[in-house]
Amino acid sequence: MTWCLGQTDIPRLRAGGVQAQFWSVYIPGEQRDGHFARTQLEQIAIAREIIRTHGDVFTLASTADDVRKARKAGKIPGMLGIEGGHAIENSLPLLRTYYDLGVRYMALTHNVHLEWADAAAMVPPHVNGLTPFGEEVVREMNRLGMVVDL
Repeated sequence: MTWCLGQTDIPRLRAGGVQAQFWSVYIPGEQRDGHFARTQLEQIAIAREIIRTHGDVFTLASTADDVRKARKAGKIPGMLGIEGGHAIENSLPLLRTYYDLGVRYMALTHNVHLEWADAAAMVPPHVNGLTPFGEEVVREMNRLGMVVDL
């Protein structure tokens, strides 16, 4: 049985020699029901469950050392990534919680402007780049060791 999600499946990951991967855990920024964090946490839970269920193939990795250990064990290490800072709902503690759940990168914006950052896909700019809070988000991501995805 072949497990498949979108254009990725285990046989092609193996055939392609994938050494590690990011699981992009996307939620739409256009969602206006006020449940960004809830939806993001549910998506993270699904990704973590897929990794757990297919533990013979995947393992969640949080550090470079985790990646090396997984490769030695013949597994594909995965790190989680968030596609859009709307998921933190303007909360640094929520950003830290995502980090604790295995998130290792965050795209600051995706398709929509945030209160603290402009999306390239939207014209005109809303805040002309990053606000002071947006700069604080980037500093916190750097402190945690998260990749800042632009």
